[in-house]
Amino acid sequence: MLVTFEATMPGTLPALFPTAIRYGALSVAFNISVSLFGGTTALVVQSLISATGSEYLPAWYMMAAAIVGLVAVFFSRETANRPLWGSGPAVSSSEEAHEVVAESRRSSSA
Repeated sequence: MLVTFEATMPGTLPALFPTAIRYGALSVAFNISVSLFGGTTALVVQSLISATGSEYLPAWYMMAAAIVGLVAVFFSRETANRPLWGSGPAVSSSEEAHEVVAESRRSSSA
C-alpha cells in the first residue's frame, strides 16, 4: 500500500502549490500532516482498541483514511501536459511566446 502513495507523491504534491511558495508550503504541509497523523496513529488506534475492545478498529481506521484520500484525489486538478501553477511558459522563441499568450487568452475567454 505504501507504493501507491510513494509512486504518486512526487508528481502530485508539487502541483498543489504555486511556484513562488511551492517548496516552503510543500515542506510545511507534508511534515505537519506526517507528524500529526503518522506519529499519532499507533497511539490513537491502541487507545480506541482499549476503549472499545474491538480488534477490528485498525481496519476501520484504515478505511476512513482511504476515504479521506479518495476525496482528496477527486478534488485534485489534472496537470498533465500543462505548466505547473505559477510557472511561466517554456518557449524557445519570441514568436512561440506570442502564440502561447494568444492561445491562453483564447482559452480563458471561452
